[in-house]
Amino acid sequence: MVNESLDALISERFPDVCVDKQAAREVGIGERAIPAFVADWLVSRYSQTGVLDKERIQDFLANHLPDKQQVNLLRNRLLEGEQVTILDAYSVEVDLQRGRRVLKIPSLDIFDAFVADEIVESNNLLLVGSVWGGGRLVCRRDPDAPERRQIWMDDFRPMQTSVPTDPCDTNMARR
Repeated sequence: MVNESLDALISERFPDVCVDKQAAREVGIGERAIPAFVADWLVSRYSQTGVLDKERIQDFLANHLPDKQQVNLLRNRLLEGEQVTILDAYSVEVDLQRGRRVLKIPSLDIFDAFVADEIVESNNLLLVGSVWGGGRLVCRRDPDAPERRQIWMDDFRPMQTSVPTDPCDTNMARR
C-alpha cells in the first residue's frame, strides 16, 4: 500500500521521467538482449495512464528490433528496396587498408555495412564502442560491381545522448 502510494506520487510529480520498472520487465522482449534503458524507453513510449500497450510494443519490436527468426524478413525488405529503421547497438571500425569505415549491425548479422561520413563525424562514440540507437538502412548497388549490393546507414538517432530523441522516427530528416 505504501509503495503504491509512493509510486503514484512519483508518477504524478515526475511524469516525464518516471518509468514503471515492473512494466519494463513485462515488455516481452523474448530472446532479444537489450539494455534496461531501451526497455524503459519502450514502456514510456507505449504506456498511457499506467496501461502498457503490449500489442504495440510487439509490433514495434517486430519492425525495429528483430529477433533471430526475423532477420531474413528484414534483410529481404532491404533487398526489395525498402528503407528499414532498426534499433540496435551499432558500432563502426576503421579499415585503413580499404580506406573506409565499416558499420556493424549485430541484430541483422551484418558486419560489413557502410555508413555516411557525417553520421560518424556527428556520433564519434560509434568509433569507441556500441551505441544504441535507430539507424535508417538502405540497400544500394555497389558502384564498382553492379551485381553486388551494399547496406548503408544514411541516418542515425542515438539513444545514448543527453537530448531525448525518438530513435525510430520514420520521418527522419535527410542529411
